[in-house]
Amino acid sequence: MKKLSIVLGVITILLVGGTAPVLGTLQVPPLVQPQLQPLLEYLLRPDLEVEEIWCTTPGGTLAFSVINSGFSPLPDGWESYTHLTARVFHISGGIEVPLGEFNLCLPSSTENGGIGIPDGISNYVTSIILEGEAIVKVEVDYHDRIQELNEVNNFELTIYTPCGRGTMPDLEASFVALPVDTLRPGTDLSNYIGILVTNLGRGLAKGTRNWPTQGYIIDVVLSSDMVVPPGATMVVTPAGQVLPVPVPSTYRVYREDMLIGRIWTTEDIPREDEVIYGLHREPGCEVIGLPMEYPSVVWPSSGGYRAFYIVVLVDPLNNISEAREDNNKYFFRLMIEEPL
Repeated sequence: MKKLSIVLGVITILLVGGTAPVLGTLQVPPLVQPQLQPLLEYLLRPDLEVEEIWCTTPGGTLAFSVINSGFSPLPDGWESYTHLTARVFHISGGIEVPLGEFNLCLPSSTENGGIGIPDGISNYVTSIILEGEAIVKVEVDYHDRIQELNEVNNFELTIYTPCGRGTMPDLEASFVALPVDTLRPGTDLSNYIGILVTNLGRGLAKGTRNWPTQGYIIDVVLSSDMVVPPGATMVVTPAGQVLPVPVPSTYRVYREDMLIGRIWTTEDIPREDEVIYGLHREPGCEVIGLPMEYPSVVWPSSGGYRAFYIVVLVDPLNNISEAREDNNKYFFRLMIEEPL
């Protein structure tokens, strides 16, 4: 609509009747063409505008899109321009607080060819995570590297609503200790396994110490592959209640995706914090040893060792509503010696 109004305005000003040659979409009287050149060069400039500002899910980071709403592509070689940037501000009490500056030459994705051509759109996903509603300003071409059709429409204000990790917890597990990566059948696993649980989000991850029925627990599974189905350590009662499978006192015979340990007592994890757990025989923690027999497992014909996986399942009961639910498993590969 803006382009159309400009074209119509120029036509109204310049068309004075009679037969005229065609210049682009404009018919221009021959006698005034030399005087039109500066005006046409001005009209046929690019024009960068902020099209949208939003929150990405599940990451919870701020993103924005920029459109070239002008008539012209950006200058040749613009992709290598320095200081062709957009700045993001948080406006509080009338003061613009800078949150970051981002290179417009490096979009996260593009539409219609990107801002290098007319009507092209470039999208930028930042690392900014905001908490609570905020007034956000994004200003493009902050250092005026591009001569534009309109130099006063380079910013956009919006009331920004955070999402994903910006408002919710997000639990992720990893190993911090395993003394050896080769074990014998029947090995007692107490004190062998260390687990690091990180809350990548901004919301509190509730532990069972303070929230007995609402907190997360941690299950440890032994598997021969990297496929552990949902609910592998859970059971559903006839009434539809989801309960954890009890940890057995011992397993002599291996079965796939078997439960070998559980941490019942867990701590609250504040935003972007972490807690280290050890799997051992102490209150709040249960653990058994490796099985002695593996009748369902195919061992290498040459004998020796076979790969298995210790799998950590964080919050298998899904007591915690998280920004992401697909990063709660961690696989650690180890070798188990073939039973004699």
